[in-house]
Amino acid sequence: MTKRLALAALILSVAACTPPAAEKNDAPAAPVYPAASAPPPASLAADPGFKDCAWSEVRGGGVALNAYQCPGDTLEADAALPGIVRITNGADNKVLRSTVVQMFSKGADRALESVLPAVRAASPGAETCTLVPASDEPPKPGNPVVYKLYPTGKAKADYDRYIAGQLDAEKADLLPCGPLGPSEGGYVEFVTVRGAPDKMAAVFYPGDIPTFDGGSLRAAP
Repeated sequence: MTKRLALAALILSVAACTPPAAEKNDAPAAPVYPAASAPPPASLAADPGFKDCAWSEVRGGGVALNAYQCPGDTLEADAALPGIVRITNGADNKVLRSTVVQMFSKGADRALESVLPAVRAASPGAETCTLVPASDEPPKPGNPVVYKLYPTGKAKADYDRYIAGQLDAEKADLLPCGPLGPSEGGYVEFVTVRGAPDKMAAVFYPGDIPTFDGGSLRAAP
């Protein structure tokens, strides 16, 4: 009996000295984003809508871009474009994907005209459209000229009349060059990739404030 009592006392003393097991935490680990190469532009840094977001570097399609990664609103690589897409949580828990950067090859000669066939193929309705300097857009780092896809001939004349308020929307083609051309919901810039003169990027800017710095676009492994 004495031995049994001694053994019981030993077990109780060991249990008292054993620290309690850590509580199981099933919450997913917070995502870790690579640091961006430069701080956000003042216009983005001052926006209170980004206070819960991480300023980071996003890579995809052979380029890198500095952007905010926010809860339910992130950027990631898309090999199918190739390029970078924006992933947002929409209504009814639907996941929405929208293009941010779509890459094109300018060919060995690096001439602007060499990229047109691929651009037109990626934008149904742009069969007669061409790339022209976007005089209303400021140059980007390493890109003294920013281009846009714009209609030609009668399509250009009609769209110019619409922009000038001389043609009703019901009679105008509001997407005269397809999704890569001018539209009422944001705009698309075409720039030669800094550090890769044989590549051109179509950068999609939304109608509201973007979550990324288009001027940070550069070649990346």
